[in-house]
Amino acid sequence: MNIWNAFCESKYYNLYFNILVKKFGDAAKVAKLKYQYQNYLTRIKDAPFLVNNLKSSNSPEEFEKVLSDIFDVKWANHIQYKEIPFHFKSFLSFLDSIQAIHNDYINDDEKDRLLQTDRPIIEGHLSKYELEYLKEGKLIALMNPKLLHILKHDIETRGLRPASAGMICKDFYGDLIPLMTAEDYIQLVKNLWTRSRKVQGNKRNSAIKIEFPTGDIKILSTQLALREVVLYYSIDKVLRFNLMLRGRPLLLRQQPFGDKDKYNELESGKYINITGNITDVINITRAINQLLGGKLQINLSNS
Repeated sequence: MNIWNAFCESKYYNLYFNILVKKFGDAAKVAKLKYQYQNYLTRIKDAPFLVNNLKSSNSPEEFEKVLSDIFDVKWANHIQYKEIPFHFKSFLSFLDSIQAIHNDYINDDEKDRLLQTDRPIIEGHLSKYELEYLKEGKLIALMNPKLLHILKHDIETRGLRPASAGMICKDFYGDLIPLMTAEDYIQLVKNLWTRSRKVQGNKRNSAIKIEFPTGDIKILSTQLALREVVLYYSIDKVLRFNLMLRGRPLLLRQQPFGDKDKYNELESGKYINITGNITDVINITRAINQLLGGKLQINLSNS
């Protein structure tokens, strides 16, 4: 695993932000954070020397030093979204779990380090992988790399057997998390793996499905889906949030001058950003939906 490439991988950071929703209980706030994260990814991508420094980092320690140089030195007086440096560094720690879930390690030293992370459990107390994901005495996610490694081996060898997965977790933690039941563990495992032994979230999609409160369903291409969601909630309401797509405003109140090829007229002299892939568009449509009441059901579709 290359660390920078992992930072840019939507299936990885989507899992990070999905867990934050469970942690904070505020989907709209997390949707905003995710877009801020994506905006800063774009800013970094637009600076090749920064990308090269991040790509060439061979360990989390090296990578964190480069992040600190970017946020604390180079951009120290230009951080618009103040929480984002924290989430970049938090996501770096989150990659410990991602490496084990996908059996894709940064290097052999990292693999050796992560597969010894049951040491605190053996010594009778919880590690950071549990303490950071406890809410009201229960885990909201399975993040211990050693446990994930054990589960992955069992699932890939014998398939996802819910009862077995639950017992593996119960045996791993013993009495350290007394409120967690086997059923609780089983649900957390199902959040990560499908019955076909694949990691959740790997399925490729080609369209976006929008379900309206009336029960009507539309399956649309990315740009048509984005237009549909913006018009459903109204251009003026969406404009208030100053959302960005691929480093540019999602909506403009007047015709753009330098980026005409990146915008289409939406209506009444207002313009919509037409850049971005299906992942960008599904994320921004969901953000709009969350920010404006969550009236729609928006999902990827193969249709």
